Formats: sequence, C-alpha cells, structure tokens
Amino acid sequence: MINKFKKELELEDFSMIAGNSITLEYTVYDEYDNLLDLSIQREIIWVMSRIDSRKESIVKKSSLIGGEIEIVSGSTGQFRVNLLTEDTEDLETNTYEYEVLIVAQNRQTSKPVYGRINIKESISY
Repeated sequence: MINKFKKELELEDFSMIAGNSITLEYTVYDEYDNLLDLSIQREIIWVMSRIDSRKESIVKKSSLIGGEIEIVSGSTGQFRVNLLTEDTEDLETNTYEYEVLIVAQNRQTSKPVYGRINIKESISY
C-alpha cells in the first residue's frame, strides 16, 4: 500500500483481516507542498486506537525502535510502517483510527497522516 500525503491531516482508510501483516508506505510533504526531509526529523510515531477509545493506543510504532518504522528515503519524505501479525491478531472486528506524528529536532510536531482501519476477524477453518 503506497500513500502520498500532500496536506496536513489527509485521510487514508483501508481494511485488513486481523492477524495479517502489512507494510504501509508513505510519502509526506510539508505545508508548502515540498517533500518533507525526514533525515532531519527526531522521530516518526505511528499509533492506532479503537475509534470509540482514542485515549488508549492499541498499537504504537516508532522510528527509534528497529524494524517498526523504516525511513526509506529521508530526503524524499518516504517511510514504511510494518504492522506485524502480533500487532493485529487479537483485534476484534471494529473500526480503528490511526495517525502519524512527526517530531522535529526542535521538538515541534506535525500530524500529516491519519485515517481509519476496518479490521475483520478471520474466518475459523
């Protein structure tokens, strides 16, 4: 899944089956529509919560933890978030919200990406 976000708080929804792994690919831009240079950012955080319980994160990924968020090309604003089987296998059928927080070296933050994930429980075999 490849997403290109040119405006702050652009919505991107998708569906998946609980227990599947998925790699989400993003390209982010600044408020002037220029590619955001991720090589000078302090941290990228991807967080997901139930739509009815936004104060409690269920899944959290950070670029500071190896393998969770990979900066593909810092100068061109490209990064990947790896959702693993263990991140989603216990989730119930529901709608979840997610967002990306980018923390700059000066600790200013922006949230260039958010959306909803419709997760369906797997059919028992």
